[in-house]
Amino acid sequence: MRVFTYYTTCPGHDQESELKLIALWRDAWSRQGFEPFVLQEWHARAHPQFNEYHNVVGQLPTVNSAAYERACFIRWLALAQVGGGFMSDYDVFPRREDFDGDLGLLPMTGADLNKLCMFQSRNVCPSLVYAHKSVAERVCNLFVTTAGGRREINGKPHVSDQYMLEDWVATNPDWLVQKDLVRDYEGTPDWDKAKFVHFNNGSMTPRGKVPRWKHIPAILAQL
Repeated sequence: MRVFTYYTTCPGHDQESELKLIALWRDAWSRQGFEPFVLQEWHARAHPQFNEYHNVVGQLPTVNSAAYERACFIRWLALAQVGGGFMSDYDVFPRREDFDGDLGLLPMTGADLNKLCMFQSRNVCPSLVYAHKSVAERVCNLFVTTAGGRREINGKPHVSDQYMLEDWVATNPDWLVQKDLVRDYEGTPDWDKAKFVHFNNGSMTPRGKVPRWKHIPAILAQL
């Protein structure tokens, strides 16, 4: 079974370090029996709604680089174009390799196939999700037709896919389910006991664990 991630170059992101991190990610998921696959913008461009979708999400205000925020939205359309499935940030790693194939992700059957499943529930982060093609398209349509997800950061307006998801979760929709399988490195209680660790920049950089690809193997080996 495939697990997807999404990559594009962004200002301020060291390309060599990001690609080395992706290589680690691919190896870790392969060891769990998955087929890692890296989505790129050209996958999303093949979707018939790309131009309309791109025009809307590209105009949303952000305090981050426009390219980065845009990529966070474009990845969902890329996932829809390839038929949906599991999508992981490439800094989300299985904690260890002795779960006997039980990562808590499978099987995705029945009602879950018609829902967006989010596996990092503590802070509603889409670091690891499951979405069938129709669900991914529904999420994309909501991104461009709802006014949610707006925050003010340092006096500037900011809209992100994560904040939109936070707003939707607050309404308890019947098409979205959360499972607590992913924890931020050093950022949430019992993170070292979670089945997946999210080695995000916000957790790693303040602790001097950069570039991340240099430190993740040693951290995982200690768990």
